[in-house]
Amino acid sequence: MRRDDAGYLYRLGAALAIGVFTVALVARVGGVKRPDAASPAEPVSLGDTEERTGTDGGGQAETPTEPLDLTQTPPDVAAMRQAFAETHDADGAQDTVKETFFVTDHATDILGDVAIRNATDTRQPDFAALLEEGAGLTVEDRSAPVVLIYHTHTSESYALNGDGLYYPDVPTHRNESDRNMLRIGDELCAVLEQRGVGVIHDRNAYDDEYDGAYARSRKTALAYLEEYPTLQIAIDVHRDALKENGRHIKPTAVIDGKKAAQIMILTGAEEGDITFPHWESNLAFALQLQKAAQAKYMGLMKPLYFCPRRYNMDLTEHSVLLEIGTEVNTLEEAIFSARLIGDVLADCVSAASD
Repeated sequence: MRRDDAGYLYRLGAALAIGVFTVALVARVGGVKRPDAASPAEPVSLGDTEERTGTDGGGQAETPTEPLDLTQTPPDVAAMRQAFAETHDADGAQDTVKETFFVTDHATDILGDVAIRNATDTRQPDFAALLEEGAGLTVEDRSAPVVLIYHTHTSESYALNGDGLYYPDVPTHRNESDRNMLRIGDELCAVLEQRGVGVIHDRNAYDDEYDGAYARSRKTALAYLEEYPTLQIAIDVHRDALKENGRHIKPTAVIDGKKAAQIMILTGAEEGDITFPHWESNLAFALQLQKAAQAKYMGLMKPLYFCPRRYNMDLTEHSVLLEIGTEVNTLEEAIFSARLIGDVLADCVSAASD
């Protein structure tokens, strides 16, 4: 996710053919100007923006007629996997993938099923009290845009093979929106929409050049927050990249009999020269999301990562960064996880609107 952050997250890497499952794109932004990070005061054009509210037009959230099958493999992904198997010879692959199930690895604090890795030098929050207090989220109308999903490192992508091997000739970054982080965001947002939660999905690319990607995504996110004042939650969705002793780490859990890419929540703190005035509110939200995810889908979450970083999480009081799997998790595993965390997030929004 971040090339300059190896000290904290090891080594981080640098529509729409959605399958039958995806009901619709939650919000499509077309013809959007990619702002120049060198001129932060310049207004950002959002182009033609359509937000999906998940309502029947009367302002009330729809009740799904039947439950979502979150485990369903999208037909196009199954086709991609088959095509990969037919065109790639395992003789050219490397047996360097280590499938790992993270539970409390590197955790400094463990509160029931909530594991936390505190990587700060000076911050020692009362995690138990924050969990008890709740997220501090109040939603008046969940059918209005409440959630913003965006991807600072848009081109991060996943493997297609499920054989546990590493293919060095296969790129780990792609511009195809059906295979990179835009696809993951589409799947997450489809669940929110189906659950009646208003969401904006920013489908712009920000990492054509890695340097300045966060400055560029920040300008667009700020423009969305100004355009849609009901937005309270902003989530930057990435995938990670981990390596240990020359092996590529594949964080995986089995949920409902299906492999899922484990997810890590990253939440920041004000420390040193980092200005982050409401980091505790973000931490409280992150803890509640972690707790809810572990309660509903045990094993989905890696330990929450609490660190002296900002990464645009200062934009709202309920902002987090998600790392869904790594470059050696499969696209299918990442899609499944995106749906699961979307389901959990919908629960949190629904609870805040009751």
